[in-house]
Amino acid sequence: MTSAHQFVYPLELPDGTETSYNITFDLTAGYPARLYGPPESCYPAEPPEIEITEVIDEEGEDILYTLSDEEYELIETSCWEEVERLQTEAQEP
Repeated sequence: MTSAHQFVYPLELPDGTETSYNITFDLTAGYPARLYGPPESCYPAEPPEIEITEVIDEEGEDILYTLSDEEYELIETSCWEEVERLQTEAQEP
């Protein structure tokens, strides 16, 4: 099951100025392994996956394909943090 999410990612640039990006990503839920029953009914676990689909800068431009590997990893880490925040919120009474 895949669900789309969006959040604002604040960023301080090397020159000290602050900016933010609107991040859109798809989250595909993982599932646990099935290790019981006949062998043909067993399967390994699949971890959840994130696919970043848009990174919109303050000028409204999609800069996803211009990000460095380091920038992409920072944003991907922030996506996982956003998923954790949403899961925590969902569990609160």
